Order: sequence, then C-alpha cells, then structure tokens
Amino acid sequence: MKITSLSMVVVSSLLFVGAALADNSHDADKAVESSLRATLNERHVHFHVHKGIVTLEGRVSTEADRQRLESVVRNTTGVVAVDDKLKVSLPSPGAVGGLPSVPVFTTPLPEIVPTTPVVTAPPPAVIVPGYPKIKVQAFSADDEPTASRIARQLRVDGVPTEGFENVVITVRGGKISLKGSVGTKDAHDDIIAAIQRTPGVTAIYDQMQEES
Repeated sequence: MKITSLSMVVVSSLLFVGAALADNSHDADKAVESSLRATLNERHVHFHVHKGIVTLEGRVSTEADRQRLESVVRNTTGVVAVDDKLKVSLPSPGAVGGLPSVPVFTTPLPEIVPTTPVVTAPPPAVIVPGYPKIKVQAFSADDEPTASRIARQLRVDGVPTEGFENVVITVRGGKISLKGSVGTKDAHDDIIAAIQRTPGVTAIYDQMQEES
C-alpha cells in the first residue's frame, strides 16, 4: 500500500510539472509571436511558433529578402530554431536559368542636373497593346529602342493585362523608373521580372505601390 501510494504521489507530481512546463512553453511561444508581429511587416509571409521553433511560410521577392527575414527571426528572443519554408518569387541574379543580374532599388531614379539648361520634349510614349494602364516612356531618342523592347517583353512574358493603374515605366540610359499602382504582389513581381529580362536594362528603381 505504501509503495502504491508513493507511486501515485510521484506520478501526480510529474503530471503537475509537465502541465506547468507546457503552460510556460505556451506562454513563451505567445511572447515570441507577439514580438515577431511587431517586427515583421510582410503581408505575404506567415509564421507559426511551437516550443520556440518558428516555421516561416509564404513568398518573398528575392533571396536577399528571405535571408533577411530568417536572420531577424533567428535573432528574436525566445526563438530556438527556424524552419524556413519561404518561397522566392524571383530567382537569384546570375543563377543558371534565372534572371540577368539587374539590381532593383526602391529609391527614385537619380535626377540629372545638366551643366547648361536644355529644353527638349521627350519622345512619344510607347503604346503597349493590351495594356491600357501601362505607359513606357523613353527619356530621349536614344532610349526608344530599350523602351520598345520592354513593351515587347511584357507581352512575351505574358504579364497580366489587368491589375495596373497609371503605371509609368521611364527609360533613361538603361536605368528604369517604375511608378504607379499594382493590384497584387504577383503582378508586381511579373512586371519587374519582364524588365529584368529586357536587353539594355542596367538598373530598376521601383516605386510602384501594391493595392492589396
């Protein structure tokens, strides 16, 4: 009887300790989730925390974005491991079968300050058949061939014809300025990928806004 009673006491104690540990783990996971919600501002990225292990799912634009997010999560207090299941929308520049190495900036296209005032009208905008809300504008006559190639590449890549609002693609010396609104992240990524594939493009300055 004494042995049985002692066993019951031990089992009860172990169950109590296990329940307490489970509660502590749950509270710790909640704290990590709250911290990550305040840190991560990626509407296409989702995460789940279980016993300190953070599972990342969703899509990011570039490999650099994926590495940045994983680093932020890994360095968050309370995280013991990261299960990274993120998918990269655009292949790494220079990768075999990937896109050309064309950098994408989120700043405006740098302005040119001429040494002497020059007043010239820009060439007519390139009309892209089937894309009424997209305009490709060459800065000068020298930029017209690249502008035409971009218009053609949009059609070749099958970029969606809808979901854009007043998108202006300005071409200046191989540098591309993007302004306007897009309906989805996929459409955003598609138009950038098409421009990256266009011969003559050396840099992209992306200031398009996603509506969703």
